[in-house]
Amino acid sequence: DGISMNIFMKELVGLYQGKQLSQLRLQYKDFSQWQNSLLKQGIMKKQEGYWLELFKGEIPVLDMPTDYIRPAVQSFEGGRVSFGAGAELTQRVKKLAGDTETTLFMVLLSAYNVLLQKYTGQDDIVIGSPIAGRPNVELENVIGMFVNTLAMRNYPKNSNTFIEFLEEVKINSLKAFENQDYQFEELVDKLNLKRDLSRNPLVSAAFGLQNMDPVRIDLDGLKFVPWGADSRTSKFDITLHALEGNNGFEFAFEYSTRLFKEQTIERLSEHFINILEQISENPDKKLSQIDILGDKEKSKLLYEFNNTKTDYPRHCTIGELFEQQAKEVPDNTALVFGDKKLTYGELNQKSNQLARLLRENGVTADSIVGLINQRSIQMIVNILAVLKAGGAYLPIDPQYPKGRIMGMIEDSKPILVLTENSMLQEIQLEEGEISSDVIYTDKIQDKIALLSGENLTYISSPKRLAYVMYTSGSTGIPKGNLTMHYNIVRVVKNTNYIEINNRDRLMQLSNYAFDGSTFDIFGALLNGAALVMVNKETVVDMFELTRLIKDEKITVVFMTTALFNTLVDVNIECLKDVRKVLFGGERVSLNHVQKALEYMGKGKIVHMYGPTESTVYATYHDVNKVDKRFGTVPIGKPLSNTNL
Repeated sequence: DGISMNIFMKELVGLYQGKQLSQLRLQYKDFSQWQNSLLKQGIMKKQEGYWLELFKGEIPVLDMPTDYIRPAVQSFEGGRVSFGAGAELTQRVKKLAGDTETTLFMVLLSAYNVLLQKYTGQDDIVIGSPIAGRPNVELENVIGMFVNTLAMRNYPKNSNTFIEFLEEVKINSLKAFENQDYQFEELVDKLNLKRDLSRNPLVSAAFGLQNMDPVRIDLDGLKFVPWGADSRTSKFDITLHALEGNNGFEFAFEYSTRLFKEQTIERLSEHFINILEQISENPDKKLSQIDILGDKEKSKLLYEFNNTKTDYPRHCTIGELFEQQAKEVPDNTALVFGDKKLTYGELNQKSNQLARLLRENGVTADSIVGLINQRSIQMIVNILAVLKAGGAYLPIDPQYPKGRIMGMIEDSKPILVLTENSMLQEIQLEEGEISSDVIYTDKIQDKIALLSGENLTYISSPKRLAYVMYTSGSTGIPKGNLTMHYNIVRVVKNTNYIEINNRDRLMQLSNYAFDGSTFDIFGALLNGAALVMVNKETVVDMFELTRLIKDEKITVVFMTTALFNTLVDVNIECLKDVRKVLFGGERVSLNHVQKALEYMGKGKIVHMYGPTESTVYATYHDVNKVDKRFGTVPIGKPLSNTNL
């Protein structure tokens, strides 16, 4: 151990000087026998009782976020990052220790606990700390491995001030020191921990404060210089070493290079210094108020990283943007569903006619109109008509249970419900059961056809409601998410993750009651591209779906991660002509992404992420390489005009 190295150097110099080394009354074997006798005689029972009581119940496992997947078998490959605190900060920390009647060890251990709490979100943390283990003065000059590890368990709760937490650490440390003779290995055996080959038992992080004075060697004609050896090993996931040098504290993080990047540990070092700055300046701060980020890092995260502003048509409604496309490319195909097609001009006319009927039936700005439709061209006509009339559509999947459908209608109170007669029969709904007026579009096509197909005067605005989409309700009662026109336009116009043009062909795989359909429908129709619709049977028939992707010459497609994986397995060749595949919503399979990347090449696969509340996507990541050490694909950076 470290003390043994000092003893060795002193004795080596003494021999060079011709001195006779004094005989030792005790040797390391005597210490070993003494320890064993304590165990056999039961003298250690009291100390054993302390440690077993400390670790009764559930024992925490430190869950530090890592850069790489934890290896199945622990690796001891390590790195080291050194940093300092400076003389002024060191003095402030020492003053804090004096003012609180604690020690530097206790203050630094407390700060380290806070750091780990900030990174893990855990308020029950175990940190291993080495102790000299030389209880007898006659052992001070004996060479051997006396060091024992104390498993220091503390509870850095956000509600505590640092002073309060430091007092707890002080009490816990003193108790641990009183029971330091009980060996760590014995404790691990007694706790009967479930062994995990990927990490150390009980302790994943360690802390050591070196308080030994370096050996001064003065020998005529011979100069001794310490050689800084870098062992490149790490016993624990992460260890903080501390030493008070001439110019202040000298720290070093020893870390597992199979878990962390060097840049990550460098940031960790900065965050530890930030904690020391704050606790020495205001120790009465609550732990929740301690900010580990420095001003430069805050600026980078809040401003540089979120510098995503781009010019997009935020002052236009969806209807206006669609009409621009209908004017520019009236003969381009807008919709394809089986053998049926509509051009932009035809779709604009049909949606204008229905929009007039909706206006006649009371639809105005922000009016909610329920839609109960199967995938069809009429479904898209209905959506555009509601938006052109100034209203907001409420998509309802006819496959939903009757109770959920009724709940959505009762909660949102739509002014009208657009559907077809067959739909209500399919879900066993009587017209009188719906409190809103119902319009059966299949029954009044002749009436609609007589109305003008010219564009309407707009009564809506970009900040008005575009749709109400209900969550799945997996965590409770489904909730309606309100989305405005500009939210949708931001996702599909002049953005940074994709460019869609009027030569593209998009496929609508997402159910219109889920937000993924927003990209499919409006990504196509607001950019002059063709939207190829897929019936529900084809979506689940992989062979038919892959055939359709090839036959319809799809160029852009968004799909769930599960569907992406299946297509890659079943028929990856269907993606041959696809220039952009967007996927997301579930945990990534690196093997499937790697296979797709090798087949499609760089610049064609994009990993998307975003909750419904952010309107489809919040972030994107261009997948141009796969690093299996990470275990996943990053969610990437913010979309244009999106802040994280």
